[in-house]
Amino acid sequence: MKYLPKQLSWSKEERRRRQKEYALGKQPKEVSNFVDRSIRFIIASISSLFIIVPTLVGAVVTEPSEVRMSQGTVFFTWTSFTLLFSLVLSVAVKASNTETVVSTLTYATVLLALIAIFAQLDAVAASTH
Repeated sequence: MKYLPKQLSWSKEERRRRQKEYALGKQPKEVSNFVDRSIRFIIASISSLFIIVPTLVGAVVTEPSEVRMSQGTVFFTWTSFTLLFSLVLSVAVKASNTETVVSTLTYATVLLALIAIFAQLDAVAASTH
């Protein structure tokens, strides 16, 4: 927050209570609603990308074409996105160890279910050609 303009980082309530610190350019003790909502939006967008990108990869690869994902490629994709998700979760979000483990396992399970769906679609596409 030290790089944000103080008008954005300070809430109106804290500005009113700590006028002297605000005038001196000190850091707020509370996050303003604007900053809080902006960060939540960024985190939600990044979280969405963790499901959308692997889904797009699966959708592109299962299009009727000569390109097929090998089991190694599927495993590599699943492992890479799961590790990247756990890295971002543990570095960027203040979560307890339990929350990090549960979130990562839930993500890996959902991603694995998507991969299974795409494998089914791939099998159906291959049998019709």
